[in-house]
Amino acid sequence: MMSEEFPEEEEYVVATVENITRFGAYLKLEDYSHTAFLPISEVSSRWVRRISDIIRVGERVVVKVIRVDKKTKTVDVSLKDVPIHERRSILAEWERNRKGRKLVRTFAEKSKIDPNLLMEKLSPLIEKKTTVYEALENIIIDPEVLNRVDIPNEIKKKFLEFLIKRIKPREYVLRAVISVSYKGKGGVRKIKKFLNELKKRAEDKKLKISITLMASPKYLVRISSYRPEYIKRYASKILKNISSYSTKLGVNYMIIEERLEK
Repeated sequence: MMSEEFPEEEEYVVATVENITRFGAYLKLEDYSHTAFLPISEVSSRWVRRISDIIRVGERVVVKVIRVDKKTKTVDVSLKDVPIHERRSILAEWERNRKGRKLVRTFAEKSKIDPNLLMEKLSPLIEKKTTVYEALENIIIDPEVLNRVDIPNEIKKKFLEFLIKRIKPREYVLRAVISVSYKGKGGVRKIKKFLNELKKRAEDKKLKISITLMASPKYLVRISSYRPEYIKRYASKILKNISSYSTKLGVNYMIIEERLEK
């Protein structure tokens, strides 16, 4: 939703080029209900013969507000005053905010909820993250954060299901090849008991784990989490510390290979 207010001087804003003239370009400010003028002298620090050599109609740019006149409702901006690395990061952040707001709006409309009211309810979560999209990602990573949102439980459940279908946070994975064997009677039962204990220890630390038989006695183990610190803190320790349990069962256990997936 665009603001009727004016941007502040020195503020970086995202805008779309609407029209280019000999003396400058007119831009639509994306988060404000106003247009801005970009003088040719503010396009680049080097001499510019044609503005279209630097920007084009329809292009989205990051500019710095240099003058605001509320009486005449005019806003002047500069492109050259925004460092290139800042342009990229600000635009990326703006895109993620836009993507996040669009997801919230889509869910609200499907659920017949006022989108602005839902955004307001989600504000305690959004304020703790850089962008709206990052806040939505965090809901998938840690659904318990929804307990801080004042909406009915049924809506929370549907919102989480909606987000899971549309957002795929990066998973961090520890991949290991292990050898598990037993000589003697009851080997299948003991190996199964050992693997179940391995699963339980991973799940107790809120890690996802899959164990796949490669070729006896080798198993592929993938331990994953949306939280890299969980993988770093727990995954490798679980694989190492379970060796004491294998000794207790009389199972032969060995880690053949272990690495983080990129």
